[in-house]
Amino acid sequence: MNASPKFQLGDLVCKTKGSHWSGIVVGTYSTALTPEGYAVESSTEKGSVQIYPAAALEKVGEQQASASLLVELERLAQLAGKMEAENLRLRGQVSAAIELGSVCTAHLESYIKLVNSGDCGNWDPELEPQVIALRAALSKWNEANK
Repeated sequence: MNASPKFQLGDLVCKTKGSHWSGIVVGTYSTALTPEGYAVESSTEKGSVQIYPAAALEKVGEQQASASLLVELERLAQLAGKMEAENLRLRGQVSAAIELGSVCTAHLESYIKLVNSGDCGNWDPELEPQVIALRAALSKWNEANK
């Protein structure tokens, strides 16, 4: 590496040409073809790192950094909005599931009472596959909602 490197770890940089890439210098490298190179972690996709020769990068000024931060804040605000919408959707599903469990329990009890009254014939409803399956599902539902 160069005795006086162009960038320091933690510097905010961006590519000078081609596709856009901006981020923070997180490492350095040196090869026979690239005597001074840098690993840059994306400022928008955390954990995503690209390597570039020093000549392909420039330090980002305060105005550029502010603009990049505003773009990132907007992206995060949009993401937060999507997460809130998903949260509301899931809360609606949970509420509907709780109501469905209560309705199924009441209907099953009503059905068992009717069959056991003898007014519809005489059989054991507890042997019916539908009753067995519904009792098993309601048992799981009750466990999950304790």
